[in-house]
Amino acid sequence: MTGGLEQTVSILKELTRPTDQTGWMCDEVAFLLYALVKFQRPQLVIQTGHHWGKSAAVVCEALSDGFLDGGQLIESDPMRGDAKFTAYLQAHAPARGPWRMVSVDPGPPVADSDAGVRYLTERYRGCFQFVQAKSADFFLSAMWEELVAGAGGCRALAVVDGDHAEDVARADLEAVDRLRPLIFLDDTSWAPHLAEVAAAFAAERKYATIELPLYNGVTVLMPS
Repeated sequence: MTGGLEQTVSILKELTRPTDQTGWMCDEVAFLLYALVKFQRPQLVIQTGHHWGKSAAVVCEALSDGFLDGGQLIESDPMRGDAKFTAYLQAHAPARGPWRMVSVDPGPPVADSDAGVRYLTERYRGCFQFVQAKSADFFLSAMWEELVAGAGGCRALAVVDGDHAEDVARADLEAVDRLRPLIFLDDTSWAPHLAEVAAAFAAERKYATIELPLYNGVTVLMPS
């Protein structure tokens, strides 16, 4: 199930040569993100904070590795004894289809970020795009306006994991709100002010929140 992801991250790490001082997403949080992507099947993913690309690889693999999407299943022969329940599941399952991920960072702090970006761009050809910019500039760009205009109510996911300054995190949340996405906000225990920002934003913009304080902390925000 995870062999492809492990190999992809290993290659990415070797190419980019991050150091112990480089930001990254720990495996447990990365796997939570992987599962969330599998569950939601977003058609558009916006990420602020690329670092050396581990979280971007996790998202892209979850959307493309075939697990639960007509390939390998947890049950090789899923139980379907209750026809009405099975029909309900099928009616409420998000449809599979084309997807796109845009990852934004002003300059990943690794030895060879370009090699990592080239690898991800080639591996997920036509689906992954890296934008070297501050999130504030990206959210003022024509590209962002085109993404919003073309979203058309699609299932969107935002991974907010860039600059952890209070004002920047708040601005990133307000910007991605235009998509009304499911939001994955990282480091909310490590940087408690982020949890406060998330709570205030959620109350104002009508998002339900799930706070997961284990490891470095994650807050998931779901539009209501």
